[in-house]
Order: sequence, then structure tokens, then C-alpha cells
Amino acid sequence: MHKIFAMKKLNVNNRVWLAGLLAGLVGLTACNKDLPKAVPLPTPNPSGSSIMEILNANANFSLLRQAVIRAGLTTALSDRTAVYTVFAPDDAAFALSGINATVIGALRPGQLDTLLKYHIVAGQRYNAASIPDKFPNNYWQSMFVLQAPSATLPPGYRMPLFISRRGTNAWANQIPVKAVDAAAANGVIHTVAAVLNPPSAPIWPVVNADPSFAYLRAAVLRADSGIASSNAASLVGALNNAAANLTVFAPTNDAFRGTLTAAIAAALIRQGVPPATAQAQAEALASTPDVFQNPALFGVLTATVVRGIVSYHVLGTRAFGVNLPAGTTNVATIGGAALPQLSVRVTAPLIEARGPGNILPGTTTPFWAKVAQGDVHFINGVVHVVDQVLLPLAL
Repeated sequence: MHKIFAMKKLNVNNRVWLAGLLAGLVGLTACNKDLPKAVPLPTPNPSGSSIMEILNANANFSLLRQAVIRAGLTTALSDRTAVYTVFAPDDAAFALSGINATVIGALRPGQLDTLLKYHIVAGQRYNAASIPDKFPNNYWQSMFVLQAPSATLPPGYRMPLFISRRGTNAWANQIPVKAVDAAAANGVIHTVAAVLNPPSAPIWPVVNADPSFAYLRAAVLRADSGIASSNAASLVGALNNAAANLTVFAPTNDAFRGTLTAAIAAALIRQGVPPATAQAQAEALASTPDVFQNPALFGVLTATVVRGIVSYHVLGTRAFGVNLPAGTTNVATIGGAALPQLSVRVTAPLIEARGPGNILPGTTTPFWAKVAQGDVHFINGVVHVVDQVLLPLAL
């Protein structure tokens, strides 16, 4: 209230000088009639070849040039008043990706436009020195518009590229950069070893439909028991959020079956069931993803326990295999401070991960989950398929 009263007082006291100010502005306007009109300064024309001219002059970019022309991007890449960073596949990169002149000619211009815009960052000239050499990687928005501007998202959302460097090696997503810093009048070109394919779906729709992720799907749904997918705490919501930026270590179905069998057998033995019988019953119960919805096991596989386990497999930043530092690194998961950090070990080309609960039964010897398939790229993250469940605590 004090500020409101002060404002009222200011308005009353300033009526006199405000009238004088208006009179002065009228006089200033009258004087300005005699001033010469402003002449726009000419736009400087940068020297050197444009990006399009470089593509035209280099025989190794014949397929890219064909694609650019068919997509209708020639004018944009010839514009010397614009600035672009282009990750350019050469002819060898197109061949490695299974794309030749016939394929380019068969694709609709709109398809090529989307594909090529995923290789271009507009408005910025990013030289190799701009590429970070530390984890996590850099996040640059491409020209590929994933979601148009709206009232809730005024600038829209453009599919990001993830750029990283380790020593003299650089990558766009997980694709090696073969050559850097080809300077153009309207930007810079980095040559990539393969075509950068934009991802087509968030993580959850694939996990929800792919039989190879059946146990992971069931675990996520159990973890979200009683939580709406629109809730910020929902794992389904996070995995379905196109604007999220995640890394998921996704256990195989066999990995879940093995872990669940061991956990259920141990619980049965604690209840007095003979070990052989407990093992047989546990194997039967864990033989299907429905194990997570079995009421008889809710005391063991509580929603809280399952949520902690699933959250422990998710990082809040996107990390392709090439982005992970060599050696062992401890990283936080989306489980937050309530869970211990996850250990990730890289001895190229092998990538492994473990938690404090990943201990061989009856020993203090840890075991590591190995990445069996890495760098499965999605709109909102990257998935590494692992052969063991990661455990923050022993079951």
C-alpha cells in the first residue's frame, strides 16, 4: 500500500511539469520538420563464397546439392545476410546411410526439407572451438520445427542437435564429424560421416508398444500407480514429454525376469518356503510382465520400490555413448538426492553401469550391466539397452 500511495502523490505533484514536457515535445516535433531524412545504411556484403556456392563447387557434395535444390533451400543457403551452421553429409555419408540420387529424386520435397533442416542451425556460426569437450554435450536447436509457435509455446520448438567434442574428435548426436570449420560468407560447414536422421517419436510410445520393452512398460505403469500422466511426477508423462531431455538405461525383458525371480525367491525364503520351491514359484511368477500387477506381490513390488528402481535408470540429460567420459563417472538420476548416484564405466567400446545394489548374491562383489544396444535416438532422449536391472539398493 505504501507504494500505491507514493505513486498517487507523484502523479499529483507532476501535473505541472508534465504539461511543460508535452509543450516541449510539440516544439521539438516542429523543429524536426527541418531535419534531413535518415538514409538507411547499406547492408555489408560478406566476402567469400556462400554455403550454396561451396556446395556447388565441391564434387563431394553432389548429393547434398541435389537434395538442397529439390527441397527448395537454395535461396536460404545463398543468402549472405543470413548466418548458418551446417552439418553437411558428403556423398560418402549419403552412401553409408543408403541414400543415392535415385532415392533423393523419389523423396517428396517436404521430406527432404525436414531432413536437411535437421542438419542446420540458423542464426549462429558455431566453429569447432564452440563445441564443448566436457560432459554433458551441447544443445543446439536445428531448423527442423517440431512444434509450431502457439500461445503456450510462443517461439515454437525446434528439434535439437547434440554436439560434443573429445580432444580432436567431434560428433553431431552420435555421428562423427569428419571435417570442421569450412568458412562461408554466411556461416560455417562441418562435414559429417553419415546423414543425421531426426527421431520420429518420444520414448514412451515406443516403450508402450514394443514387446522387447514389455517389462519396462509394466514397471513404469506400476511406478505410476495412482498418478495421472498429466502429473509432473508421472514417469509416463516424463517419457512422453517431447521437450524433455533424457537418457534411459532400458533393461531387457530377460534382465527384469532374472532380477524379479531373485527378489521374489528371497522374499519367499524369508517367509519359510524351502529354497527349491521358492525358486520354482519365483520363476513362474516372474515369467510374465503381469508380475508387476499381481496383488500377491504388492508387498514386495510396492509402487514406491518400483518407482525408485525405474527412476534409477533415467538421467536428466541426453548422453550418447560418445558423450560419456572414459573411465568411471558417478551421475545423478531423476530419482534425485533420495537415491545414490549411478556409476557409469566406459572402456571403449564397452559401456557399463551399476548401482550399490548390484552385488553378486552372498558376496560383496559388484556386477555391471552392459549396454547391449546403444544410442537408440528419440525426440526427448536416447535409450541404451542394458542386460541387467540397475539397483540403487539391494533387493
